[in-house]
Amino acid sequence: MKRLILFAAPLTCAVLLSGCEAGVGTAEPRLDTPFSAEAEISYNGADCTARVSRIEAGRWELCVTAPYPLEGLIISVNGDETKLKMYDTESLADVKSDTVSMARAIVTAYEAAARDGTSKPFGDGAAVTGSSALGGYTVTVGADMFPVKLSADAGHLSMELSGFSVLERAADDNEEAGAMNAPAVLLE
Repeated sequence: MKRLILFAAPLTCAVLLSGCEAGVGTAEPRLDTPFSAEAEISYNGADCTARVSRIEAGRWELCVTAPYPLEGLIISVNGDETKLKMYDTESLADVKSDTVSMARAIVTAYEAAARDGTSKPFGDGAAVTGSSALGGYTVTVGADMFPVKLSADAGHLSMELSGFSVLERAADDNEEAGAMNAPAVLLE
């Protein structure tokens, strides 16, 4: 009987402790959330900063804030369509240009992660990894389970996010106009 108790006590403690540990880091990354954030982006050896907004799945807007020659350039991605707008000039984009390729690499990798990525605990958050049509990717999320970094094989892409804000679509506009045309509003 003493042997059974001596064996059972440590085994019971181990099971209880492992059960407690299993609860740590089990929150799912919140990648399918509309958001806006400041981004430091590196793509094919070139760097820029931008205000990045994921309005909904497959619908993004990137507003370049630096370097100076590209400041104010707005890249809108909606499904297969990519538009460039600067000042009062707007045009559909050729997907082969580097700026559009950067936007496409971001959207393709992030949307693949939100849809099909595999999540594993990483630091205080998690790393979501997988492969998209453009190659492998990793989306790192913080303790709040929102994204803080995206890296992808396509163009040696690296994007670090800061000033993250959750966006919410206006409820009345969603009913009338449908999800694709609904504007996003910043949650305070």
